[in-house]
Parts: sequence; structure tokens; C-alpha cells
Amino acid sequence: MELLADINRSGTTILLVTHNAKIASRTERVLFMLDGSVVSERRLGKYTGNGDIRAREEGLSSWLLEMGF
Repeated sequence: MELLADINRSGTTILLVTHNAKIASRTERVLFMLDGSVVSERRLGKYTGNGDIRAREEGLSSWLLEMGF
């Protein structure tokens, strides 16, 4: 994941598909898709790595539960 973060910091956009909320919580933006269509979006902002990961994971997990994931 750190390699992808380094590539992103250099200006390259990364599109990552995952079912893992821990991985998704390190991204800036999460799209929830159903049957190939985007049904919701959550913007998390830049991941700083300064101890905010737990709150990001919990917020994302709650949102995903609301979406039916």
C-alpha cells in the first residue's frame, strides 16, 4: 500500500478495487458500487498516517453497513 501512496504523491491517480475496509480507509475517496453503478461516495480526505486510521476505519465501516455491505 505504501508503494501506491508514493506513486500517488508523485502525481499519478490510482484506482484501487477492494472489499477490505482497512485498505479503503487509507484512500481519499471511496465509491460504493452495486451492479456496476456508483450508488454512493464517501470522501475521506488525505490520509496523513498520524494516528487517524482507527477513526477513518470506523467511519468507513459504519457507512458501508448503511449501504448494505
